[in-house]
Amino acid sequence: MKYYLDPNLGVRAFESDGSQDFLITENMRAMTPAEVDAHLNPPTTYQKALDSLNALYQSDVAGFNNAFALTLLSDGPSEAAKVAAIRTRYEARRTKHTADLAALKTQYGV
Repeated sequence: MKYYLDPNLGVRAFESDGSQDFLITENMRAMTPAEVDAHLNPPTTYQKALDSLNALYQSDVAGFNNAFALTLLSDGPSEAAKVAAIRTRYEARRTKHTADLAALKTQYGV
């Protein structure tokens, strides 16, 4: 593809074989390789990074919840120790999530 920037319409892409060159106007300019790369691979936004971080955390919490429920159902002699171990892992994960959120805010200047 050939990428051009139209000041009125933004980025326009045309076939490399020249079959659409008649659509390229005088107002358009060819984009540099760096501009094309930035257009095709936009940087992650704060919201996308936050959503990804939160989704991973929620997945981990769901795993802790399942482990906790299964431990309570087992009702064996080691139940208290298992619950305490799960709680310790959960607290560590929650602390990590809090630190990850702070780092993300710093990274994006929020």
